[in-house]
Amino acid sequence: MGSAPHASDLDRGRRSGNYEDFCNLVRLGQSLNIMHLFTDYPVEPIDLPPATRHLDALHSIFTLSDKTNYSLP
Repeated sequence: MGSAPHASDLDRGRRSGNYEDFCNLVRLGQSLNIMHLFTDYPVEPIDLPPATRHLDALHSIFTLSDKTNYSLP
């Protein structure tokens, strides 16, 4: 398993993960000093097409955070 299938908060409760939740969790991780890197998706953005989901997610991690263990070729 790569990432959590659901997101949850006090306002909207438990729900399937989506791209908005994914980006918000990346931003949150970027702001926390205790977190040093992203090794996988914080939540699976199931509203994105499966064929390109990994590319969209990596693009968001690269642009919203500097805490990545991925490297560009």
